[in-house]
Amino acid sequence: MDKIEKEISLINHYQNEWIHRHSHYWKVLSSMCITNLIIICFPICCSYFNIEFDCLDINPKIFPIVGILYTIVCCSLLIFESNKLIHLRNSINTHLKQIDKFSLPKNKHSFISAIINHINFIFATLLAIAMIGVSIYFICVL
Repeated sequence: MDKIEKEISLINHYQNEWIHRHSHYWKVLSSMCITNLIIICFPICCSYFNIEFDCLDINPKIFPIVGILYTIVCCSLLIFESNKLIHLRNSINTHLKQIDKFSLPKNKHSFISAIINHINFIFATLLAIAMIGVSIYFICVL
């Protein structure tokens, strides 16, 4: 196996790993988002079904606070997973540079690569900010 075939096999391996991690990232992100919304909105849903928190000795403001803590933990995990995706994408780009016929011009390649690499990180951070904002709103409303 010559050098180009070895590079292509490594690229295929890294690309399959990236696809797997990327789909796993979005599954985890969506399940954490839904779980967090359920935690945050639980007091509102209980009031809709006429369940009183006075008889349960639970302050309804505890649920948005737990939602904030859950958001922080989830965002940390998602940022860690996003860094793994960035590392895999950089590995793919490194091996692509080894093959002359697949390399892109420097300016276009670095700009597109930076956008693709950091979009998961940006989305996780924006989602965490939105969830914390929703939690703070529910703390004020309850």
